[in-house]
Amino acid sequence: PALLVKEHQLSTAYGLFEAVLNIGYAVVNLITGEVIDNFGYFAQEVFFLCFLAIGILLLVLLIFHLAGTENVLNTSGWKRKNKASATNDFQNESNALSTTVEFWKPEEQNLLDEDSDSQTSYDE
Repeated sequence: PALLVKEHQLSTAYGLFEAVLNIGYAVVNLITGEVIDNFGYFAQEVFFLCFLAIGILLLVLLIFHLAGTENVLNTSGWKRKNKASATNDFQNESNALSTTVEFWKPEEQNLLDEDSDSQTSYDE
């Protein structure tokens, strides 16, 4: 959920994710118990293999669906990090340039140079 929702909605997304996951655990346990009671342990293995096949099928469908897109889910962590750092660097550079233009005065540099000259001449 961290890649799909906004940061201020992240706690709600994780809460919903955990709730659905726990409901799934409860339902699968009940169904598994019924399958074992009525059909035996071999049917339980077939039941789990069916769930495995459905999961793999959904994974393959998701991969094909996202294959041609530049989606956040389909981007490697390295590319996401570089893209974010490039965006942040650009924003930081533009902010730094604006503050440099506003606050930098060449006269201050001359004053600093004069102070350093006076210190060296004072030491001599």
